[in-house]
Amino acid sequence: MTPDVHALADLALSRRPRGIICDIDGTLSPIAPTPEAATLAPGAREALTRLVAQLDVVAVVSGRAAHDAQALVDVPGLVVAGNHGLETLDEHGLTIHPDAVDSVPRVKQALATIRERVSADPSLAGVLVEDKGVSGSVHFRLAGDRTAAESRLNTWAGELAKELDLTFFDADHAFWVILETTEPRAALEAFLGACLEDGLVRDAVIAASSTQARDIWSVREGLIIGQLPDLATFDVSLPIARIDDFARACEAAIRQRWPDAYTFFFGHIGDSNLHICTSVIFGEGESAHTMDAIVYDVVKTFGGSVSAEHGIGTLKRDYLHYSRTPEEIALMRGLKAALDPKGILNPGKVI
Repeated sequence: MTPDVHALADLALSRRPRGIICDIDGTLSPIAPTPEAATLAPGAREALTRLVAQLDVVAVVSGRAAHDAQALVDVPGLVVAGNHGLETLDEHGLTIHPDAVDSVPRVKQALATIRERVSADPSLAGVLVEDKGVSGSVHFRLAGDRTAAESRLNTWAGELAKELDLTFFDADHAFWVILETTEPRAALEAFLGACLEDGLVRDAVIAASSTQARDIWSVREGLIIGQLPDLATFDVSLPIARIDDFARACEAAIRQRWPDAYTFFFGHIGDSNLHICTSVIFGEGESAHTMDAIVYDVVKTFGGSVSAEHGIGTLKRDYLHYSRTPEEIALMRGLKAALDPKGILNPGKVI
């Protein structure tokens, strides 16, 4: 049964203390090309002003610096949590988390490096590097090729975050899992609650409708395969317990040859299937096939298979011995000869 939103709101507002917390960009303000171009939606400021007069607390949370967020909303009595909660601005003034204060020099160093690289790369024209004090953002909405820009900037930001001991918000989770089940919602909530308490899961969302479920699946099905430049794709299989170690080793091997490569892994891990997608700027005489030996060497080291769900074909024929013994290949040839003694079925292919 769909809950009565108005009834729930009335119930919540009948309790004390009562308040409301909301985001700014994308909620109170339409998404704008640049942070400076953002304006509040019509009526938003007036509505917030009325709420401040009626509720115990009204707060906004934003990735913007707290003072910038306050200037945009401009409502007296409002509590502002800026820089993703690292800053709080209220009637008592500005409070900054101590860890954030200590990281400011490293944040500025990272932003200066990214700004220098962006300025030296004409393909990143339109990218904006924003210094927000205790954090920074890199906006690529105005870049000519947004997909390629995102790939390169993610790589740089991730590297600098590791080097300078900073948190890169877009890469804060080692794994993202989509779980589909026929169990009742209550059972799923109990399961996720236990995972959160045990520290196995940091965050979770449950679809409340079929539309939301499709939106969640679009994260997996709508990946940017085919949109990144010079894309090389692989379909391999690994022992489940070794997939994480394999992914780290595989990415390191690729980056050793192509330092600016952007690699991501996804698939249906439950059946040991892993897809690898890598975008690189190949040098003269290089192609996606140049990467085959590098990736399949790592697959071989981890006891995996060079193919999972898409077969061997002619492209992987030279690497079949990486995951099959000479005896197994000889058996395949024997079966082929027994079933096709004249060699008329799919001639000249794998066997």
